[in-house]
Amino acid sequence: MADESNSNGGEPLSKNALKKKLKAEAIAKAKAEKLAAAPAPAIRSKAAADGGENEEELTPSQYFEARLRMIAEMEAAGTSPYPHKFHVTQGIPAFVDAYARLESGRK
Repeated sequence: MADESNSNGGEPLSKNALKKKLKAEAIAKAKAEKLAAAPAPAIRSKAAADGGENEEELTPSQYFEARLRMIAEMEAAGTSPYPHKFHVTQGIPAFVDAYARLESGRK
């Protein structure tokens, strides 16, 4: 093997460092080839643009984008997609009174 020099200091790379560098370059090349060979994203239909995608046929990135669109639409409409409060209909003493019989049934 020829002595390859490090790009930052001009020092020769060790055998292990050279192996790591070559392996990283091979992985990057394979990734670029795979990306180039992948089919181009399909043109979305009007139904898909309106949010009518079939969730089972979406890739994870398409699903994520659809969720982001839905959240943005909810925020634009003035509703919170993740409300921090909920409506309480029963207090703790009433809950204990209503469901205490279930605890006694387990003993």
